[in-house]
Amino acid sequence: MLLRNSNDLRPDVLTKALRQSGVLTTGEVVDVTVDMESADRGFVANVASCRVSYSVSSDLPARLFLKVTKPELHVEYRLAGQREVQFYRHIASDQTDLPIPRCYLAEWDPQENHASLLLEDLSTSHTQRPLPLPPGPAHSLKIVESLAKIHARWWNHPALGKSIGEALTSNQAAESLSRLHTSLPHFLDYLGDALLPARREAYERILSSTFLHRRADRLQNLERVTLIHGDAHTNNVMLPINEDDAVLIDWHRWSIDIPLIDVAFLIALHWSSPRRRHDERLLIEHYHQTLLANGVDGYSFDDCWRDYRESVIIMTLIPIGQTRRGMPAGVIWYGTDNSMSAFDDLGCSDLL
Repeated sequence: MLLRNSNDLRPDVLTKALRQSGVLTTGEVVDVTVDMESADRGFVANVASCRVSYSVSSDLPARLFLKVTKPELHVEYRLAGQREVQFYRHIASDQTDLPIPRCYLAEWDPQENHASLLLEDLSTSHTQRPLPLPPGPAHSLKIVESLAKIHARWWNHPALGKSIGEALTSNQAAESLSRLHTSLPHFLDYLGDALLPARREAYERILSSTFLHRRADRLQNLERVTLIHGDAHTNNVMLPINEDDAVLIDWHRWSIDIPLIDVAFLIALHWSSPRRRHDERLLIEHYHQTLLANGVDGYSFDDCWRDYRESVIIMTLIPIGQTRRGMPAGVIWYGTDNSMSAFDDLGCSDLL
């Protein structure tokens, strides 16, 4: 069943969808009220929230959240919807104890490159904080805790690279490195003298070192890896109003990678130096403790801290790709400045 926009949020359609998912076993949906302020608005997807009433009195979802592909999107963004549908249908469908939204419908149309997702609506229990505002200390702890719970579930999981995702291939690694080398001159020209000479030299050292080759070997061999979110900035997290978990949303960029990539993406790429320096060590310690509490063993804090520092190196490279894709100057600059400050502060050049 493919949903296209908020007009499809009708009692008969939702009755069929909820029966198909096994949530609605008796009765039917009798009334749907769409929040028109949220309807069909979004950057890479159109979304809508709705209230739902049933003919039976039971523990059924009172609110639902629709997410569908925007029809005018570039094909690369449209294909991201397929990735998210795959995540909810084949990876997270039975992971109801993790801080991931409950999904009631996930459908993909390959002819139209159209995805439709019907998810639990978290708007009454959680809130969002828009970029570039960082979360406060309490919510930051919640976010890294949720990331650790998710990472622990798929830590070195035997399905990784088989039924869940694919291991990096040597061809993919070579193509990625070639793309970075080709894109670096344009990136450096784009920033010009806004980029200090020492940072320009740092970029050249990173790409001329063996670091990316060693990282590629680790990913190809699936050594100490997990399933990551891949886009774990504040706006992709539903922050709890009370004592609930922080919930990770927008799973269109999941992949197999080093677990601390998500944490570095959250902190080193998006936070200013003063905020990062104030909270960084505490958050990595809490993340590590949560991993251990959720069954990860043989992974010391020194291992975790090194993986974080190596992930910071990867964060410095993200603005190169953003420049190639024509992202706004502000996004490119604050990512460059934040990640390079972390690179310097953490002595990441020693890892090259």
